[in-house]
Amino acid sequence: VHDLSAYRTDCRYFWQRGFQELAHARRLARQQDALIATSQFTAREIRKVFDLPEHRITVVYNGIDHERFHPGSAYAAKTELAERFDLVAPFFVRVAPLAHPAENHVRLIEAFNRFKSRTKSEWQLVLAGTDAPGAEAVHAAVQQSPFAGDVRLIGGVEPGELPLL
Repeated sequence: VHDLSAYRTDCRYFWQRGFQELAHARRLARQQDALIATSQFTAREIRKVFDLPEHRITVVYNGIDHERFHPGSAYAAKTELAERFDLVAPFFVRVAPLAHPAENHVRLIEAFNRFKSRTKSEWQLVLAGTDAPGAEAVHAAVQQSPFAGDVRLIGGVEPGELPLL
């Protein structure tokens, strides 16, 4: 199970469809000997939404395609990042739709604020993703950040741009 956002975010589905899908998914989940979640958060959601005991859920984090994501020339990457996204300072990147609360951007921005306050570093936070339901909360968190100038919203990126980022 990657996530249960379809059952937590009302605006993604018509309520009738969401109710039917949730009932079906709950029934299927309870029939399984075990479930795999891709994060601790999703494991907690599975326990809560499907009412399953912890011992039936195992967390296995997503992997990486080493053919696509591998070290290349740092100089070439820095040059291209500067040209395409105007990124010069070192940065953390989060690639996901700007959705709240589903993607947890607001807490990420809060954590970034604490990091910047404590370290006084030049690092930036790059959020790569298009607006989705709840994006206004993400934009508000960026605007209210004392480090708003170091939070970069670069919009959606193509799959081919991910290795560069």
